[in-house]
Amino acid sequence: MRMRVSRRVAFALLVSAACLAPGGPVWACAGRIVAGPDPAADYNPFDPVDHSRQYTITVENISAQDCTYELAFEPLGAASFDFQIRSEAGAVLAGTGIDPAIAARLSTGILAPDQSYSLDYVAIIPAGQMLAPANYDQPLTLTLAGFAGGPPPPGTPPSDTGQLTLACLVQQHLGVNIAGAGTATTIDFGELDEGENQRVVIEARSNLDFRLEAFSANGGALAMQAPYQQWRIPYTVSLNGGVVALPAQIGPFGETTIAGHALEVMVTIGDVSAKRAGLYTDEITIEIRPAM
Repeated sequence: MRMRVSRRVAFALLVSAACLAPGGPVWACAGRIVAGPDPAADYNPFDPVDHSRQYTITVENISAQDCTYELAFEPLGAASFDFQIRSEAGAVLAGTGIDPAIAARLSTGILAPDQSYSLDYVAIIPAGQMLAPANYDQPLTLTLAGFAGGPPPPGTPPSDTGQLTLACLVQQHLGVNIAGAGTATTIDFGELDEGENQRVVIEARSNLDFRLEAFSANGGALAMQAPYQQWRIPYTVSLNGGVVALPAQIGPFGETTIAGHALEVMVTIGDVSAKRAGLYTDEITIEIRPAM
């Protein structure tokens, strides 16, 4: 009886040993994430080009065997701005509207024990987002999976985890220009006639509430040059059909789209009777400021 029991125990041990051979589970690979600097962007909502910058994360094989590693990115919480994380080759690793289950991963290839590998990725914030001035943060979880000989089975704990924060700094962006003429233009009436008018279109762009301030060098009149500056011809200014008296504060207006907010400025000549002959001029300046 003792001999039979002993043989049965030995047989069981041999079967158990055969299940473990050769070399243990293929997924037994420890690894470490050495995160680089957090990605950050100084984002201008009116820049027509995506904000894109490359960053690096290093991973290290801290096991005693050759291993391959895959790094996954997953956003935490609801995003307050649109973004994407891509590989150098353009594969989408994470981003708004991207299902983490089907997102691509970065791969190291085979690493020897104690060997490190630098993984490059690109953080992109697409153009065209009208973001108010603020500091925006998007945290992302990093998950490192390590394996030798084949992918780990579902449910296998990760080799290492970490976190990155994608920072998006949006400052105040205000701009005003004359449509088709940059920041300055000349309205030439030629020989002045009462009631004659000409118009220009002012384009304002802002990612916050704003107002316009308009000034006249001659107090809202065309004046001759010295020493005859006392000779003046009045004119009126209307903005989108409404008459304004210079100097004037116009607005407030809300934040604009990327195309901006267009305002039609009409200048109409007043009474020119009994005026001295000569060249009459004025300079109107329009400034954009945050609405207080």
